[in-house]
Amino acid sequence: MDNGLRRAERVAAAKLASLLRMADALDASRRQKVQQLRVSLRGGRLGITVTSQDNVDLERWSFTSRSQFFESVFGIPVDFKWRNVQ
Repeated sequence: MDNGLRRAERVAAAKLASLLRMADALDASRRQKVQQLRVSLRGGRLGITVTSQDNVDLERWSFTSRSQFFESVFGIPVDFKWRNVQ
């Protein structure tokens, strides 16, 4: 199937789409629960640490399912962590 994009453009679009999907998942409830976000790359794994006072189970579930596309595009596994601040 030819959608008018060259291979390099399709790869770039897939990379951007995977990042946008994960970013959108971090506000799945649309309640802006995330107060702080820390990103790290260690041992070939991308770590996403979210700081929030609220329960982020919905965001965790959404992020985990959407990060699978990121992992397939970039070949880097993603770990989601939640730090509860009170």
